[in-house]
Amino acid sequence: MKLAGTVSGATLVSASATQGSCSAGSALDCTLGELAAGASVTVTAVVRAAADQESLAASADVTSDLGCEGSLTDNSAKTTLAITKPPKPAVFHRPAAATVARPPPGPGTPGRGCPSV
Repeated sequence: MKLAGTVSGATLVSASATQGSCSAGSALDCTLGELAAGASVTVTAVVRAAADQESLAASADVTSDLGCEGSLTDNSAKTTLAITKPPKPAVFHRPAAATVARPPPGPGTPGRGCPSV
């Protein structure tokens, strides 16, 4: 079984599957091997979109060389995915605390801490 997919409005970065292998280039290309009736395979693709982009369109088609497929109507999927942006990092401002000590008065002018001349 093979899966071929595309993503418009983004760049495919990497892809993996729970069975078989995938590669991500200009399109998603996975060779998944045979799949028993009722079994499933999960394909995960990582994409990079523009910072101001809010959604992207993804599509995938599944094909098999076995020729025993009863219905071809369930071998394609198209979806629009919302892009979840990471939260902005929190910035905490702490008031700076400093202790300033006045030097003790010296032998110069009383109370001013000046040295005598």
